[in-house]
Amino acid sequence: IEDHVSMGMTSVRKLRQIVKNTNTVLAVELLAAAQAVDMRKGMKLGSGSMKLYKEFRKQVSYWDDERILADDVEKACNFLSTVQYRGRLESPDTL
Repeated sequence: IEDHVSMGMTSVRKLRQIVKNTNTVLAVELLAAAQAVDMRKGMKLGSGSMKLYKEFRKQVSYWDDERILADDVEKACNFLSTVQYRGRLESPDTL
């Protein structure tokens, strides 16, 4: 007699947490990159990068004073979760 126990649900729950954590890490990376662009005056970006930067800065502002960044990280996570920018960076007129 074999005992078959499905670990599918446990695996899906773990995968969901991994995706959430990955999104948070990418959000922090995006925050840091946008901040670096702001701090380096005259920095030239490619057309797709500039479009992504501008869309991101509409939702998350530059931080120039001390504050808790949890709200900014949450906004950045929400930005990455939207589909409005995905796949549109290739075409200059679509974002």
